[in-house]
Amino acid sequence: MKNHRKVIIGIVVLLMTGTIHATFQNGNKLYGFYQDYKKESGSFNAGVYGGYVIGVADAFDDVTFSIPSYATQGQILDVVGKYLENHPEVRHNSAFIIVSDALAKVFPLKNPNN
Repeated sequence: MKNHRKVIIGIVVLLMTGTIHATFQNGNKLYGFYQDYKKESGSFNAGVYGGYVIGVADAFDDVTFSIPSYATQGQILDVVGKYLENHPEVRHNSAFIIVSDALAKVFPLKNPNN
């Protein structure tokens, strides 16, 4: 039942991508917010970066990736930021796709049949 709930949440988020897309056109914009996060973690843009990344992480944990319970929010933000820095060739893609890909590479989905 827990996984069904997450799938439903995931579908709702996907249906809302028009709204998300208006704010985050692509990974380039998310990368800009990440740069601000690195400079001053208490800034508004840093909060936008953190909120977006953690929102995707919460919505799709155990759906497209499996974040261990001991992972901190800071680690999750660093994983996505490092991915943005190391893969400029994907920054034109949707921010949602980039965050999901980055987290799936580091925290692969465990038990995908559940």
